[in-house]
Formats: sequence, structure tokens, C-alpha cells
Amino acid sequence: IATIAEGRNLEHEVVNVRKDGSLCYLELRETKIALDDSGREAILVTCNDITARKEAELALKENEENLRTLINSTPDMIVFKDKKGRWIEANSSAISLFELDGTDYKGKTDLQLSAVNPFLKAPLTGCFESDEKAFEKQTIFRIEEHIPTRGGTTKIFDVIKVPLFHSNGKRKGLIVYGRDITNFNAVLNELMKSKEDAENATQSKSNFLATI
Repeated sequence: IATIAEGRNLEHEVVNVRKDGSLCYLELRETKIALDDSGREAILVTCNDITARKEAELALKENEENLRTLINSTPDMIVFKDKKGRWIEANSSAISLFELDGTDYKGKTDLQLSAVNPFLKAPLTGCFESDEKAFEKQTIFRIEEHIPTRGGTTKIFDVIKVPLFHSNGKRKGLIVYGRDITNFNAVLNELMKSKEDAENATQSKSNFLATI
């Protein structure tokens, strides 16, 4: 009241309790007015019930938190990009993979991020190029991407890129999902090598028997 009496207008939100015990959210606008020519003053308060809007905002916030918990719980890489390939959101796996911890990555393209971390310049440049291919094809695009690690090894990811478009055909954004298949490829290569060794052994045996 003292603040309003000084001539300042206030706009704020409060939580009230209805007679039935339920909560309601009110948007208040308070200002000082003159009651009459005698100089008497009062405070005029206009109330707007914003309960429905507030509950929708709280529900949306809860859904966003649940979605973030979900995408961060997976070891797979997930990145959301805008129509120009700029990073909007990324889960913890993607941030760790591209060494973006503590980096303000939002609003930057892969090429801009590669300038921040030259060690990953090649894979980030490759990501930028494959993003463009996904937009050009206008359909789900799949590619195998190789990401080097500081330990000298290379991680192999099976990456799926889903381009999004507005109803008028203009670009809207891009969803990038990648699964680490490094161990799978290693096992597959080992099986192929074993198969090749077995075939070579069989051929050697056949040659030996033919000679006998």
C-alpha cells in the first residue's frame, strides 16, 4: 500500500483460496486514484482470474520437465535443431559426446561449434553436411557417423535425422537421434573374420584332399 501511495502502479500475480478451499490465481493491477475533489485518495484494484491459463502453464512446464528427464535418461544422442541447423536443445548424452559441457551451445550451428572445439571439427562438419542432405531429401535420413574420442578410439553412431516442415513446405526444424553401435560393429567384424577364417580353412582342407 505504501508503494502505491507513492504513485507507483503495481501489476503482479497472487494465489487466493476460494470458499470451497480450492486455489485460484489472480492477476492484480493496482493504482492510486482520487475519490473526489476534496483530495481523498483510494486504491483501485482490478482482478483478472488467470487460473485456467496458470494451470495450463504449470501442466506444460511439468510435461517439459518429464520430457527432459526422459531424453536425458537415455544413453542415445538426441538433438533438436531449428531450420538453419542451429542447436535448440540437446540431451546430456549429446552434450557429453560433443564436449559441450559448460558451453553456450544454443543458437549455434555445427560449424560454429566446431570453431569452439577444433578436435571435433571433422565430425561436426560432417553433421552439418548430412543435415542439409536430410532437408534436401525431405524425408527420414539415415547415416553412420564416426566420432573420435580423446582416448584415441572412435565411436560409431547409427544416426537418424528427421526433417520437419511447415504446411507451406518451408523448413521448420530437425530432430537428430543417434545410437552408439561401436560394440555392435566390433562383434559383427569379429563374426565376419571368423566366417572368413572358417571358409579359408575349408578351402585349404579341400585343396589338401584334392592333392591327396
